[in-house]
Amino acid sequence: MSTIRLEFNNTSVIHFEYAREETHYLLCIDLMKRKLLSSSTDPKFPEASLVELYHRNYDLCMQLYQKEILTENSYLNIYGLYDADLNGQQLAIVAVSHCFLFSMLKI
Repeated sequence: MSTIRLEFNNTSVIHFEYAREETHYLLCIDLMKRKLLSSSTDPKFPEASLVELYHRNYDLCMQLYQKEILTENSYLNIYGLYDADLNGQQLAIVAVSHCFLFSMLKI
C-alpha cells in the first residue's frame, strides 16, 4: 500500500513541475500579448498587431518541412562551409562526419 502512495506522490511531483513550467510560459505569453495590445497605433483597432502576429504565426506553421536527401555532396550545403577555406583532408572529415551524423539522426 505504501508503494502505491509513493508512485502517486512521484507522479504528482512530476505533474506539479510540468504545470509550474507551463504556467511560466503562459505568463510570458500573456505579458507579450499585453505589450502588443498597448503598442497599437490604431485606436479604432487595437488588436491589429496581435492579429498580424497570429497571421504570421499561422503562415509559418503551415509551411511544409522537407527533409534533406543525403547525397555524396550534401555536406557542401552546411552554412559557412565555403567561407571556411578548408583543404581537401578537412573537407573529407566534414563529409564523413556529416554522413555519420545524418545516419545517426535519421533525418
